[in-house]
Amino acid sequence: MKKFLAFILSASALTFVACGDDVTKVYENSGIATLEPGKKLSKQDCDSTNVGEFLFVKDSSATFMCDGKSWVNMKGGDDKDSKGSSENGGSACTVKKVSKDKRTGYALTCGKDVVDTLWNGKDGGKGDSGDNGAGCKVASDKDGVVKLVCGEGKDADTTKFFKAVCGSNPYDPAEKFCFEGTLEKLCKGKAYNLSNEICKDGKVVALCGGKTFDSSKKFCFNDELVNLCGGKSFDPAKKYCKDSKSVTELPQCDGMYYDPATQYCKEDKFLANMPKCKDSYYNPELQICDNRDGQIYKIVKIGWLIWMAENLNFNSNFLPENAEDSVYNSKCRDDNEENCAKYGRLYLWSAAVDSAENYHPEGKGCGYGSESCGIEENYARGICPEGFYLPSTDDANLLYDGRSAAELKSRTGWSEGYNGTDVDGFSVYPSDLGDDGLYAAFWTSERIDENNAYAFILKDQGEARSKSDKMKNHYFSIRCVRVDESGPLG
Repeated sequence: MKKFLAFILSASALTFVACGDDVTKVYENSGIATLEPGKKLSKQDCDSTNVGEFLFVKDSSATFMCDGKSWVNMKGGDDKDSKGSSENGGSACTVKKVSKDKRTGYALTCGKDVVDTLWNGKDGGKGDSGDNGAGCKVASDKDGVVKLVCGEGKDADTTKFFKAVCGSNPYDPAEKFCFEGTLEKLCKGKAYNLSNEICKDGKVVALCGGKTFDSSKKFCFNDELVNLCGGKSFDPAKKYCKDSKSVTELPQCDGMYYDPATQYCKEDKFLANMPKCKDSYYNPELQICDNRDGQIYKIVKIGWLIWMAENLNFNSNFLPENAEDSVYNSKCRDDNEENCAKYGRLYLWSAAVDSAENYHPEGKGCGYGSESCGIEENYARGICPEGFYLPSTDDANLLYDGRSAAELKSRTGWSEGYNGTDVDGFSVYPSDLGDDGLYAAFWTSERIDENNAYAFILKDQGEARSKSDKMKNHYFSIRCVRVDESGPLG
């Protein structure tokens, strides 16, 4: 039998008092249990153990009695599941809501007699105050952690509350960090990006393509290592490192960015890859490669000739010597190797025309003191790189045609007041010091006699000559030239 059917409240009213002013009401009862609304009478137990018990059903406001087999409606009517009856001619009973002296309740009436009344209980009095609790205060609130201290001295309790949440999990930012919804341990107090960093020996180490690297020298771009530029990273798709220290915007060719270190814009509209000169790239529209030693030279177009815009720096001294040549057929200014890198080498005329026939036979026997020479029509490749030749005096005349010495001279390097404007980018630097000041002299392929040949010169104080008689055993610079089949500029 279910317990709530057997539970019978005592006849006296009870009131339970909670802390504060809240009260819980119970009812006075004289031996009648109740069935709450929504519950069905057919599910209640009625057997020999509770014969004679009464049950008030709130849904129908009817009272039933257990006869040991079923519930009998005390009103005498039929219930859905049990047929009621009056025993020994007894009267039917009813329950009605009543009120008296500001009290409300339910009265059980059998026939004309009120058998019992169920009164609502009264509110209880206010409960006693509890003991004073210990005061609490926020001791600190930083780094995502609130520290709450309750009490004082040795009896104080400290509790931490974490503001930081990873997913649905709070955590202590002093010990862990959140990465993509997962809690990870700090690396010596530092958070890090697990997609491109690892914690190794208590240090955060950068990764690039799954490999570690020195972040003081390189940076990672699209899983590839790139050298820092002056200690800075950059976007290699739009910028490049100039002179290993300056981040510079990449040029564009027909709207496309390109790397000027490995590509060039052909005819201002076609992007092309640069060829290599040994280990270095070069732009064939602005430079030439000397395949003999891998040196790269700037070039400039003047008229219908393409000139080297730098002095030749090919070391001819490793070539086989012949009797008519000096032991050293080329040298550096002031015998200082650093000057070769800046001004190029200085050559004997025999080295300039390649009298040793290392590259072409027309210079055979053209050394100092030689009466015969194979050069015809003043043309000789000489010691120039492949595709270029030693200029003739006619080439020098074309170079000087309509141009002053200042327009051919470099903007620096000359005596004060005598620097040039370098209009075409020919960039002549002074390569030697004569009796009347700085000057630059360049061998031509034109021989005068066994001891002399022509050179073209530029002097400190502005003199320019395209045909100057010089002895073959002097050391002068070389500017090589070639004809541009596309025709002259302008």
